[in-house]
Order: sequence, then structure tokens, then C-alpha cells
Amino acid sequence: MLGRVLRLKEIEAWYGDRIVLNGVSLSADEGELMRIRGRSGSGKSTLLRIMSLLQKPNVGEVEVLGKSAWSISEGEREELRGKISYIPQFLELIENLTVLENVQLALEVRGIENGEDRAREALEVLGIRGFEERLPRELSGGQRQRVAIARALVSSPKILIADEPTSFLDDIASSSFYRLLEELSSSFKMGIIVSTTELNLPKRSGWREMILEKGSLREL
Repeated sequence: MLGRVLRLKEIEAWYGDRIVLNGVSLSADEGELMRIRGRSGSGKSTLLRIMSLLQKPNVGEVEVLGKSAWSISEGEREELRGKISYIPQFLELIENLTVLENVQLALEVRGIENGEDRAREALEVLGIRGFEERLPRELSGGQRQRVAIARALVSSPKILIADEPTSFLDDIASSSFYRLLEELSSSFKMGIIVSTTELNLPKRSGWREMILEKGSLREL
């Protein structure tokens, strides 16, 4: 039986007078694949940041691995953040670090030293061994995306959250990217949640499809 990794209960978020999320609830299990559609400005990034414990909702509860994330100490919350890997829309690869150094950085910020072997393993899983000494500017868009996922994967998260990860990929690279996520979810039993502005994409087998409109989230 798969375990629940994330639950949002009646989440509300606003900026000034603008309501972005209005009573959003959802749950995700380990190994589950979820895609959230929504127009630009619909609140997808806010929702994903709340899921990732990078932003506190104005109202509502966020549970990660059964713990109410904003009712515990900052130290405990930081431990929960360590179980979540978040990939922002604009990939934040550090341009003056090599591919290997970028991936290792995810371990260093968590206080894990001597992580080179784990970083190399993550690159191998993502099919980009041999790129270790390249700089980000020497990579294609699809290769940069794989490095970002390797960096997210290296810390063995329970949940991988990616904000519009295919926005700069062509159709072929996008399809390859989704197949990769499906393989990772199956192999590592990770819950994977992605967002997209492409409202009319055909449904993808094995994915739970959601849409965010006017602050409300519903299943397609």
C-alpha cells in the first residue's frame, strides 16, 4: 500500500487584494504522478511553493509525511523540506560551476560531504554521464533540465516538484522528459508533481491531471 506523502487542506493565498488560491485541497501518494495545468498568473507557482514549504499559506494546512508542516518547529520543518526537491521554472544552475559541482551542491547545502559518488550516480541515472566537467552554458535545454533533475534526485527526496519544467523544451524533448519522470517515479517511488501552462495537452496515461482556475483546483 502506498503511503501519503503530501496533503493540502483548504489552502488560501493572496497578495494584497488579489486572491490567488481559494480553498485548495489535494493529496499525493508516494509514486504518484500529478500534472497541474493553469494559465500564466493562475497561481501555479504559488501553489507549488506552498507544497515545497517555501511559502506559508495565508490560511490552511500543509501535511508532509503525516506532519503538519507549519505547526512544528523550524528545525523539524527544515527536515521535512529535505524530503522535497523543488525545481523552479527558471533553472537555477550556477553558471561558473561544472555539471558535477552543480549536482554535488544539493548535498553540500544539506551538510552531506564527499557526495561525488552520489552525484555521479544521479548523472548516470539521468543519462548524462560524460558531462561532469561541462559548464551549464555548454548544454542544450534538455541537458540542462536533466542536470536540474539530477540535482533534485541526488538527495533522495520523497517528493519532486517542478514548476513548468517543459516550458523551454520542444515536443520531442518534452515527451522524453515525461517518460524520464515516469521511470524515476517507478524506480524510486517518488511522488512527482509538475505544472504547465499548456491547457490543451492530451491526458497522459498514469498521470493525475488537475487544472487551476480562478483560485480553485479541480481534477480533469
